[in-house]
Amino acid sequence: MNKIILAFFLVFSLLPLTHAPVAVAEEKLTLPRPATIKKPANMRKGPGEEFPVIAEFRAPPVPVIITREFQQWREVTDVDGTKGWVLKLLLNNKQSAVIRSPITALLDDANGREIAQLKRGVAGYVNKCRDGFCQLTIQNYKGWVNMNDLWGLP
Repeated sequence: MNKIILAFFLVFSLLPLTHAPVAVAEEKLTLPRPATIKKPANMRKGPGEEFPVIAEFRAPPVPVIITREFQQWREVTDVDGTKGWVLKLLLNNKQSAVIRSPITALLDDANGREIAQLKRGVAGYVNKCRDGFCQLTIQNYKGWVNMNDLWGLP
């Protein structure tokens, strides 16, 4: 009986060692780097909810540049140059960009035909860039925009 209890104790005392959670080091990414606010978010004056809100982002995607990191907070700069802190979980690394020109054309890749006109402040996800143009997805549209008309690219 003692041998059974001892064997039971040894098996269950060693179990946590074999199934212990493994601490995974977070990958260190370069700074500054582009990111996208993926959900409605508040930008705060400092890295914590006790700091006042200095900007609100209600219509994702919103391209930003991450400049610093502190725990679960990221200091970001937006297209207007406003700098503040956003929770990391509201960001993703999917590339986005915003139109910074007063108006620009969204072009069809096949023949360069204009398929839409985009005004300053319109944002979309970047699919790829080449030859001075980036392909964006903006709501139901997909087309090419001159890189000089975009903000938020690396």
